[in-house]
Amino acid sequence: MSNKQTYETYYLLAHDYWKTGDYKAAIDHFYNALKIKPDDEAVLLDLIKIHASVNRLRGAFELCYGGMKKNPGSRELKLAYASLLVKVKRPMKALEVIENLKSERADDFRPLSVESMIYYELGNLEKSETSIKWALAIAPENAALLNNLALIYEKSGIIEFKSGKKDSAKKKFEEAKIQIDSAAKRNSGSAYLENQKRITERLNAI
Repeated sequence: MSNKQTYETYYLLAHDYWKTGDYKAAIDHFYNALKIKPDDEAVLLDLIKIHASVNRLRGAFELCYGGMKKNPGSRELKLAYASLLVKVKRPMKALEVIENLKSERADDFRPLSVESMIYYELGNLEKSETSIKWALAIAPENAALLNNLALIYEKSGIIEFKSGKKDSAKKKFEEAKIQIDSAAKRNSGSAYLENQKRITERLNAI
């Protein structure tokens, strides 16, 4: 078996294990693929993501630091780094990274998406909405962005409802439903369908 075949086998098996929830086996296979292609950024990014998904944040940061040291110009690694900073409650540092990425390229929606997530975590829904709308202006068909906008409207609706502003809450839930229906139309993944069901139920309950 050639190195290329071995690499592809490890990489594909890693994703298969990841989908089934066997994170240990997935991580092991990603590392095996990385040994064969140590400069492969796709594998490195997957390793960072899977470490973060199981809260192995120290490992995720170490992988990210190592990758950025080898390739300081990588936008993908910088985006991953910003997302990790959000997880460890360092939003201002994350925003600093995002601002630099935005200044480098105006046609990349991904920094705006991460920026929206940061503001969402900070509770600034107005800025979160602005960032995600700018991202959608660049990638209007992106289901993940539409889903995130729906979540922003949903959270706004919950806040309005708790404040006793039922009419305003209903409008927010209606806006959320429009966005999540559009997202689910483009991607019928379980997360989108679950969000669609929940938002619809919230709207119908008013």
